[in-house]
Amino acid sequence: MNDRLKKAFDSIRAEDELLEHTKEFLKNYIEQPEKKKHFSLPSVRFAAALSCLLLFLLAGGVFFFTPVSTISVDINPSIELGINYFDRVVDIKAFNEDGENLMEALQIKYKSYTEALENILENETIQECLAQNEAMSITVVSDSEEKNNEVMDNVRSCTNGQTNIYCHSGNSKAV
Repeated sequence: MNDRLKKAFDSIRAEDELLEHTKEFLKNYIEQPEKKKHFSLPSVRFAAALSCLLLFLLAGGVFFFTPVSTISVDINPSIELGINYFDRVVDIKAFNEDGENLMEALQIKYKSYTEALENILENETIQECLAQNEAMSITVVSDSEEKNNEVMDNVRSCTNGQTNIYCHSGNSKAV
């Protein structure tokens, strides 16, 4: 059988030019160092962009969900609003059962603190307490004096014209 194959291929002849090109190709192919896989430029850019986006989202989440100021509203019900860098209510604590009922009724989480205060002051329970000459104390606490003054000015504008509402401010050490 080997003789028959050899006889069949003996009649086939390649041109000299084709032989030279094939020899040169094989020589270059064998002498080439093994190629390492490289990441393409678009995939590196995509990975970098994705990393930056993830970092931005994590940092934004920290800034969004971290309270930097606190507004305490005391009249019975008593609640405390945690305000973030973007002036949004991100944390609400109730100090008594009436406070928990008020917190659930208002649904003020993630609203601006001015809107939250307006909703609190418009609440039926709060209106009844104020109508019975009960005193409401609103305390603004922030470690940044500038932020404290800004929030305090906005709280005063929300409570302007209301009777029996007293506004105070300070830092966390003083309070």
